[in-house]
Amino acid sequence: MMCACEHKQVSGGTTDCACEHWQRVMNNIMYFLYTVLPGASSRAKWTREGVDRAVAWGLHCEKAVARFRHRGSLRTAITKLARRNQQIGSFRDLASARRLLLERLLQNQLLEEGMREYVKQLSQDILGAEHASRVELVAQQQQQHASSLFRILTKTQHNDVTARLRARLMLEVASSSESGQVGECLSKIVYSPASLQTSLEVALLEEEDPVVEVGPAVARWVEEVVASPQHRLHRRVLKCLCSFPPHLLSKALARHPHLIMAVLKSLHREALNLQPSYDDEGCHWLPCRPSVLSWEDLVKVYSVVASHHSMAGQVQEAVEGWSMVEGGAVWGEVVRQAKATCMSASSNTSDS
Repeated sequence: MMCACEHKQVSGGTTDCACEHWQRVMNNIMYFLYTVLPGASSRAKWTREGVDRAVAWGLHCEKAVARFRHRGSLRTAITKLARRNQQIGSFRDLASARRLLLERLLQNQLLEEGMREYVKQLSQDILGAEHASRVELVAQQQQQHASSLFRILTKTQHNDVTARLRARLMLEVASSSESGQVGECLSKIVYSPASLQTSLEVALLEEEDPVVEVGPAVARWVEEVVASPQHRLHRRVLKCLCSFPPHLLSKALARHPHLIMAVLKSLHREALNLQPSYDDEGCHWLPCRPSVLSWEDLVKVYSVVASHHSMAGQVQEAVEGWSMVEGGAVWGEVVRQAKATCMSASSNTSDS
């Protein structure tokens, strides 16, 4: 028979109108997103019956997504809902609603021990032992990290402690995700120089025994961007890295030595933008094209790069090779001024 609004044929003789069913589906999904998922992350009191009901809600969402994934209106509505809700990122996330729920329950530090064991078993049954183990490992790391935050707070000498902790936690979450979204995370803040500088410092100069290592992933991303002049973020990232104070830049390169040659090659590309200009005071090297780094930046960063003995042979070989080709005269002056700056700094240290 047909329902009153003639939206669809209804089987079994009931008058379950399609628009009413659609509204019911949306209400159920909204309940899962705005009540069930937040509670999984923050509620301390959970019972087995409550967890089972929450899992059933998740299964309901998965079935709804599978059933309506080809219907444009519902997909559009859920996509808009996802954009306004911090619990999911896209329509596809709801296809794994139970996984989202169980991950949050496992990471809920307030969950009682007995319930935690029940959730672990449930996760293994639904997600599989391997995936459940990965989620549990992340939860353990977060628990360990909670105590280390106090140590960071007491040891830090930086004024903006909140910004540094926020950057650290943001990178840890990105690094812990299955897809490893560190690069995407940094790309979003690259247009805020202060935020990018804080994030790079936190990652490249992280503690010797971090709970979640983010430094290597960040260093790989920086190397990729710095080594690619055509990369849309190349100029901003190179400028940010080279604006580090010398002692911090030196420390970052010591911890991630594979960055040294990438930085040196970037210096060479910048050096080729300079040409000599003569006046009564002598020779000055000025940019003939738009440049990322100033002459002072070139000298400072080269001094830091050249000070790393582990790569000294490769650095010297590269610079000598560049000095012998057309336009390479600038390197002789960079090396000379860098040595003069180092000698002056050593002299001042001795005098003090």
